Amino acid sequence: MEIMMDLAATLDAVHADQRAAGEPVRSAASDAAIKATRAALAAVFGIALPDELAALWRLTDGLDWNGVVFYGTVTSPDDDDDGGFWQSIVAANQAWRGDAANQALLIVADSDLDIFALDLASGTWFRADRIGHDRRTEFSGLERLLAEALAARL
Repeated sequence: MEIMMDLAATLDAVHADQRAAGEPVRSAASDAAIKATRAALAAVFGIALPDELAALWRLTDGLDWNGVVFYGTVTSPDDDDDGGFWQSIVAANQAWRGDAANQALLIVADSDLDIFALDLASGTWFRADRIGHDRRTEFSGLERLLAEALAARL
């Protein structure tokens, strides 16, 4: 629970920075959006939505800030009114899976240099080089992964 509180505090700081810069701030995902994304991940990839990810979407339904993009539940053509966020986790993973090295991953975020993902076979959350796929850091959970990814850019 302490980790989630750390992430919530980090998200508060990120959202304050976005507001100060006049950038859109994503609201929390609705239960209906989470349910639809859960169904889409299962139908398209055969992946179960990690509970950690659903919990994070209840704080913010995606994020695009200082070079880190954390995927949400919707794609901008479906959601033009809420900040223009353009890529859902389903659409992003369809694109990422064009590279065979990403087939066994659920990629939840990316930055200019890294991907942030769940290894579906081992259940390990990690940060890796987006081109070479070298794993840089493993994390105890998604909350810690995102808290550290965002805090490094505050």
